Amino acid sequence: MSKSTTLPQTSTMDDQRAQPPARQLFLVRCLWLLSAPVLLALTCFFLPLQVSLVQTVCTGDNCSSYQPNPGTLHTLQQLGLSLNAVTVIIVSIIGACTLTWFVIAVIIAWKNFSNWFALSVSLLALIQTAMAARPPDLLHSQATATPWLWVVIAILIALDDTIYVIVGTLFPNGRLTPRWTRLILLSWLVIGLPCDLLSNLPSPLPLEWQNWLGTVSSYCWLLCIAAIIGAQIYRYRRLYRPIERQQTKWVLFFGGIALLEQATGESLSLIFPALFAPGSLCSLFYYPITKLFLTLLGFSLLFAMLRYRLWDIGRIINRTLVYGLLTGVLALVYFGLIYASQSLLYEMTGQPKGNPLALVASTLVIAALFQPLRTFIQRRIDKRFYRSKYNASKVVTDFTTTLHNVVDLAELQHQLIKAVEETMQPTHVSLWLLPAEQKNRPDRQVDEVFLNLSFDEMFEEKASRQRTGEGSGLSS
Repeated sequence: MSKSTTLPQTSTMDDQRAQPPARQLFLVRCLWLLSAPVLLALTCFFLPLQVSLVQTVCTGDNCSSYQPNPGTLHTLQQLGLSLNAVTVIIVSIIGACTLTWFVIAVIIAWKNFSNWFALSVSLLALIQTAMAARPPDLLHSQATATPWLWVVIAILIALDDTIYVIVGTLFPNGRLTPRWTRLILLSWLVIGLPCDLLSNLPSPLPLEWQNWLGTVSSYCWLLCIAAIIGAQIYRYRRLYRPIERQQTKWVLFFGGIALLEQATGESLSLIFPALFAPGSLCSLFYYPITKLFLTLLGFSLLFAMLRYRLWDIGRIINRTLVYGLLTGVLALVYFGLIYASQSLLYEMTGQPKGNPLALVASTLVIAALFQPLRTFIQRRIDKRFYRSKYNASKVVTDFTTTLHNVVDLAELQHQLIKAVEETMQPTHVSLWLLPAEQKNRPDRQVDEVFLNLSFDEMFEEKASRQRTGEGSGLSS
């Protein structure tokens, strides 16, 4: 008599998930085909305005915060730069970001034109193409002269904010799970979107009311983004499959970098208002740098939607943490050594600060500290955030030697558990041995499961599963 086991039909569920809803696919396709020419036309219209904004020196009162003024020319002259050179740099960054978003939109649509959610992500990239080319403060500088442009920009800004909320809520499989995530979309569509439109569109409302509506819209959008991040973390821990987890890692990591850059800029503008004064170099370069960081989010969406090299995100995060911390620590040590050594030389010899000997000595110290400090930070990060790296062949060799030399059963159990802990790094290990008198019982033979894999085969199987994405490692 044998015992049969019925396995769940996972392939059928995956096929059902892969089948796109026909109505949603038709609507998104129509929206994409109608929006693409309009957004491309707006992009071509915005790029010359961007060049004109950077090249024109404003001498009046109604100037954009990102427009050069006579003070900007004086600062550039002190640095040995010309306004044309700055224009080329800024326009090149903006043009590269615009082209990158357009290429991302085309690739995602080309590869996934039968997937309605992938087309939604491609539509987000198309909107970002126009938003990257849009000059900052365009409403402020040209709303009076061209009211139609005011309406177009207001609608574009509202679409940009809305598509982020929609894609973020549905990412990565287009499903609203758990059910409370529907409140995110509902709150934005009922509160945030109307306030966003009323604060930017021409209306008879007083200016104070429009500013208040803009503040409500901004806070509502930030709360929705925070709720989306919380929902993604919940899904990552409870609902996602291994591939969906890797997709989420890509987007959350690079999206977090973009949010961190914007938060840093806002914090610096509050702490040091002079840095972002109208016409300052920080104001001129802040907008293109922000667009450059936001383009990283586009790359993460591209990799996530195409499912290309998903498992490389762990290595990218690891290297970013290691070299980011290493750069910060070495910079602090370097400047601290320079300040301390120059102060010490000044007290001892009376020489003024700026002694080249202090610079050379500090540089040599940093060069000597680089490798050991990098190794230390790498080990600490691996220990804190990753499973410790191991040499499988060495562990297998050591355990094989132990099998030949150890006779005591208790010692053998200890060595087996030690080998498993060194290789798999589980949070808990239990070893159960079947008593000898129960092995030959007929009623126990059905329930026994014998594992005939050798250690080499176990390691090869684990490595192949990690490469093919069948599993995401041991669960705690």
